[in-house]
Amino acid sequence: FRLDMSYLPYCHKTVMTGAKFEKLFGGPPRKSGTPLTQREMDIAASIQAVAEEVMLRAARNVHRQTGMKNLVLAGGVFLNCVGNGRILREGPFDNIWIQPAAGDAGGALGAALFVWYQLLDNERKVDGRDKQRASLLGPAYSDEQIRRFLDSVNAKYHTFENDEQLFDKVAELINQEKVIGWFQGRMEFGPRALGNRMHKGSTALEKRVNERCYCCAAQQYEQTHKKQYNQYRQEPP
Repeated sequence: FRLDMSYLPYCHKTVMTGAKFEKLFGGPPRKSGTPLTQREMDIAASIQAVAEEVMLRAARNVHRQTGMKNLVLAGGVFLNCVGNGRILREGPFDNIWIQPAAGDAGGALGAALFVWYQLLDNERKVDGRDKQRASLLGPAYSDEQIRRFLDSVNAKYHTFENDEQLFDKVAELINQEKVIGWFQGRMEFGPRALGNRMHKGSTALEKRVNERCYCCAAQQYEQTHKKQYNQYRQEPP
């Protein structure tokens, strides 16, 4: 297939959609800050439904062609959690892994891998270790660096003597339905919070967060509690 870019002139203009697109969908895009109408909700729901069907059909087609049991996915489309859930539930694969930087940034990794293995014809070696290091590939900051920054802006803060004190305080605040800004260790590579840069909160806040942020709120739990919170059979890598 090929996109008709007369509908999507973003390559040579500063807008995503053009006049032909607006005519097809019954009007111009909603202006930022204006209320959502039924039209926008209908378009969003329709696009989501079509995207899910295309994702599922593509996954099944790959399985028919390869017969493989494991599927690796990358690209911004696979940041669509609902669509991924359908591939997990309804697709033919035993295991699915989605590259955490599954967007434009992840394309840099793909380009490097393509050159190294395809163009330079280097041998592919897989030793079973997590070379991506759980995608925690960004910078980390020491307690002293953080302290100096907080002092420079006259921020109020409290230092805990050990992790147990910190965890107890965080648990207490979450139980009070407070939201915690978590900043620990190396930064994640990718557009989603993976544990080191994130907001922590009670599951009671999930609906409120989804409504305000317009994105999914992920769950964090101990592996021993997986069956209580996770319907999927796949084990984490």
